[in-house]
Amino acid sequence: MPSQQQISTTPTDARDEWRTPRFVFEFWARRFAFDVDLAATVHNTLCQDWIDRETNSLEADWAGIGQNVGWLNPPYSGVEPWLEKARAEAMRGFTTVALLPTANGQLIYGRQVFGVASEVWFISGRLSFLDSSGKPRAGNTSGSMVAVYRAYDLGDTRYGHIWRHHMEADWRQCQAAAEVARLKQASIVPGVMHCAKCNFELTRVTLYMGNGAVGPGDSNTEPCPNGCGPMWPVTWESRAREQMAVAERFFDEKQKAEAELAALREKSGRLLDELDEDFLEQSIGVAEAKAELRDALGR
Repeated sequence: MPSQQQISTTPTDARDEWRTPRFVFEFWARRFAFDVDLAATVHNTLCQDWIDRETNSLEADWAGIGQNVGWLNPPYSGVEPWLEKARAEAMRGFTTVALLPTANGQLIYGRQVFGVASEVWFISGRLSFLDSSGKPRAGNTSGSMVAVYRAYDLGDTRYGHIWRHHMEADWRQCQAAAEVARLKQASIVPGVMHCAKCNFELTRVTLYMGNGAVGPGDSNTEPCPNGCGPMWPVTWESRAREQMAVAERFFDEKQKAEAELAALREKSGRLLDELDEDFLEQSIGVAEAKAELRDALGR
């Protein structure tokens, strides 16, 4: 009968460089707020600060670098030294959250994880790690688990379980919420506040002392100085509607003025026509009078 345990055919060096799926990292980051990626490169780090191979994380002082919590996706070719390091740093006040292959009878888990770590979480569903190009690598032959080594809180391990698709769904939900927040922020006119009751409008500016430049201020709500209540940020949509209303009002006034001008032109045209008629009648009358005078003189 063939064994159910599969063996990866990917070279060990390549597997050791694989990056954590983003949704896995973000799920745990929302809980622990990581300060540093403890085993990373400039190309695959998931934190702003990281420790790379050249620095040699196993010899670095995790608790002494001014950080409190670290994320660890260690090289799977040799995880025990990393777990020993996480255990030692926890006793010095540093918390490590480690993503590990699921235990399959290896003694190192009895020595370094079970009964030692603060928490152990088993993940149902295989993870697809990312290769050096950022592409997911299918066919992971091992399950995954997360071991937490809390500062000054080792032993008496608490165990839990989580589904892979729950972590992914949670990440997508947070992404959607972040996008909604970004769009809402993008819709606000920077530094402009408006009172809906009295139409008072406040424009905040920020003066940058370094170069003397002026930029928009914040859009935090504050009370109206007229005592009407709170002033609220002005959105680009409301500003556009205001400008549209102004444009429509000017358009209506322009049409009205053009109509009045046309009426005046028509009226002035009629007056000119009447003046021309009067002038013509008067001219005919004068000509007739001159003719009668000549006739009288001729007699």
